Amino acid sequence: MSQRPHTFYGAIDELTKLHLLLKQYDWKAIYLGILVAIPILCRRDLMWIWQAHRSI
Repeated sequence: MSQRPHTFYGAIDELTKLHLLLKQYDWKAIYLGILVAIPILCRRDLMWIWQAHRSI
């Protein structure tokens, strides 16, 4: 029985190792870009959560 690789955790592991290959400011910019992209990509979900929270 073969186990399926955990690609999500592998991707997170690679992102955390990325700073070892880059200069200090480069990897900080990449992480900042990821943090900015998450709310933009999930805007609809965040709006739904906010509206549900406000209706309580």
